[in-house]
Amino acid sequence: MILNMGERIRELRRERALTQEEVARRLNISAQAVSKWENAVSYPDLELLPPLSELLGVSIDALFREDAESEAEDCCRQADELLLNPVRAKEALPMLREAVIRRPFHAGLLGRLGTALYLSFLLPENLGQTEINEQDEETVVDHGDPALLREAAAVWERALNCEQQPDSRDGVVKSLIAAYALMEQREKARELAERQNKLSYAREILLPDAEEGEKKEEALANALLALFMQTAQTVLACTPGVGGILPEADDDMRVLQAERCAATARLIEAFFPDGHCGKLHFVLSQLWYYPAALYAALGDFEKADACFIPMARHERLNRAYGGGGAYRYTGVLFERLTEQKPLYIKYEPTKQPFTESYTAHIKETPALAALLD
Repeated sequence: MILNMGERIRELRRERALTQEEVARRLNISAQAVSKWENAVSYPDLELLPPLSELLGVSIDALFREDAESEAEDCCRQADELLLNPVRAKEALPMLREAVIRRPFHAGLLGRLGTALYLSFLLPENLGQTEINEQDEETVVDHGDPALLREAAAVWERALNCEQQPDSRDGVVKSLIAAYALMEQREKARELAERQNKLSYAREILLPDAEEGEKKEEALANALLALFMQTAQTVLACTPGVGGILPEADDDMRVLQAERCAATARLIEAFFPDGHCGKLHFVLSQLWYYPAALYAALGDFEKADACFIPMARHERLNRAYGGGGAYRYTGVLFERLTEQKPLYIKYEPTKQPFTESYTAHIKETPALAALLD
């Protein structure tokens, strides 16, 4: 069992972003001694075990345990199963908090704990109920306990100081920026965002230049998927009443943005002539929803129907996309791609309902009503 100790020391040191020299300085020994421990050439003297374990943030027993990392991995797997369904995020909190106490610098545990806290903030049990504010006015609850959001941000800040894979770090960065924005800490969000790579230097953009043949085709397809997803999300962020900008936009501006949403959806759909586009079904349903709702509100049911039909189709395909297992794209350019389907479909925020008159129109029109079955 002691043969694994050197690997444990290296792993824990890297989690805390410590160099061998820093460990040596704190323990008043040579860096060569630390290197020998990590390469199983020698082992720490008994009197060094208490300060070493304290420095690495674990118990002395944990330095010798082969199953410590497997316990963390098991916890991560269990948390992933819960977090696939956001409404179960709170169930993961006790398990993750306890695990982080034992492994305070484990990036995987910290990242998942932050996610569980963030989702618990976004999806509180009392969502949609009313509360009385400080001015004795009744308001609708649209968020959870702010303390959960603050804790999520603090956990993600710790995670950024741990060694982790680039994809995991990028996810933490994106989540932390969103948390800062919700807390109105715009300067922190801006500074963190400005330290990241430009879009033109993203992995998906660079990989096609590094590959050839079939691998190049696969890399180009992945680049298109990533760009489509980001384009759709950015267009939606520009939409009045959806992205939070242009709250006072007039009807002409709203119609213009509705046309942009529809044009973006058609552009993406043009690359999937067979109609199956995997994870993009969710954002496509969102892109079609906005113009459908707007035209319905303006009384132009003909245009509303033209947008409602693809919206409903993408919602149905998005539901079918869940359930786990492999998903293989079938359209030209994408037939080489296979991805893992989520056990649960992406959580869909509550939409503003259609007008009563348009809802009645849907129910009275068999072709439209059938799409809701």
